[in-house]
Amino acid sequence: MQSIIILYKNKQFHIVIICIGLLLQLFIRNEVLAKNVNSSYKVGEISIHFRGANADNETENTRLIQGLNSSLKTVLSSSIFSSNILPAWGIIIDGSFTESEGYFSSELKTPAGLPAILLQRNALINEAGQTRLIAHELFHLMHFQKRPKEADWVQEGLAQLTEYLVTGNFNRSLLSAFTSPETSLTEGFAFHDREQNSKNQTLAQYGHALQYFYYLYRLCGKNELYEILVNSSSQKNGVNFIDEQLKILAHTKTLDPICTSFEKSFVAFEHARFFPKVAPSSSYIISADMAATVRPKPNAIPLPPFSARAFKLQNEQNCSPGIIIDGDCFEIRLGN
Repeated sequence: MQSIIILYKNKQFHIVIICIGLLLQLFIRNEVLAKNVNSSYKVGEISIHFRGANADNETENTRLIQGLNSSLKTVLSSSIFSSNILPAWGIIIDGSFTESEGYFSSELKTPAGLPAILLQRNALINEAGQTRLIAHELFHLMHFQKRPKEADWVQEGLAQLTEYLVTGNFNRSLLSAFTSPETSLTEGFAFHDREQNSKNQTLAQYGHALQYFYYLYRLCGKNELYEILVNSSSQKNGVNFIDEQLKILAHTKTLDPICTSFEKSFVAFEHARFFPKVAPSSSYIISADMAATVRPKPNAIPLPPFSARAFKLQNEQNCSPGIIIDGDCFEIRLGN
């Protein structure tokens, strides 16, 4: 009888040990699963979620977050973002996303359902670059809250201008637009849908928008114009919106003559891109030393809407319908 009781107790003991072991395994498994699936952190009130390749690399995640902390302080302390109330938001760092350095969509959400910006993991290696990138994508998030139906070219031009205003550095697209200047200012913005072999052309188009909005900013009211373009409750968008706001501003302030309408600003802007001069200030984009490429011969491909090009005249070449400037033929196209 005594041996039976001991055996019974031993069985109970083994059962308890087995149960504890199973519970520990389940706990450890759930902990690992939580880190792999939820790899989430906090910087102040901002949630940061890792996903895709290397999402569970805690050492690297911690290093990236330390860099992000500094960049976020720079961005959020700038007058652009400190003066605007942002909704609760988050950052998704994606190790598998390759379409671009960053991305914003109104459908992009954190695991908790907050609006988010997406940053490519590899794009965060350089801290100076990540500050610019955060400023760009966070501008999109903020701008969408105010003007959700704005045209793509306005969104991208203002986002890149915001990069400059926050960091003091221009996006690399600025130079691409001088090298490949014939893109449309307003048409065909679809960066994430492009094939790799057209990314350079797309970069030039983004630079075209950056150049235009920096030109407007410099000549047509600086921060006052910026605030109007970002925060206006106007129902118009794109070309019609820019035209409307320039005309309103021209009635209240004494500005450069190119600031009285979109068409005047666009024509002066394209002229300044291809044939910059030291003075007046509307005769150059960044400086008189930076000019768009003048091609050695004409191109038979029709110009897209709101674009321009220039080529060198040879012998008795016809420049029609363009105009001759400094011995080169300059063509400009407005709308459709």
